[in-house]
Amino acid sequence: MHFYKTLACQVGTHEARELADRLAGWHDAMVNHERQLRLDGTSSRCTSPCPHDQARELWEEARLMFGSGSGSLEFLRSRARES
Repeated sequence: MHFYKTLACQVGTHEARELADRLAGWHDAMVNHERQLRLDGTSSRCTSPCPHDQARELWEEARLMFGSGSGSLEFLRSRARES
């Protein structure tokens, strides 16, 4: 995801780039997961493990790494609040 990489470039560290890669992978997995839940007709229930399980931890990492820039990560933040 371009916006994760943009934030990582602003920080400019190897750790930020690694987090951006993990966030991009999580984002893709979450989109696919939510799509599948809608197709299955179970939009309010999912089984563990699923990408929801990682959302809160990734959000906290993003907040620490990207600071105020993390405010643009609305998709991640909203899923962290759901978990």
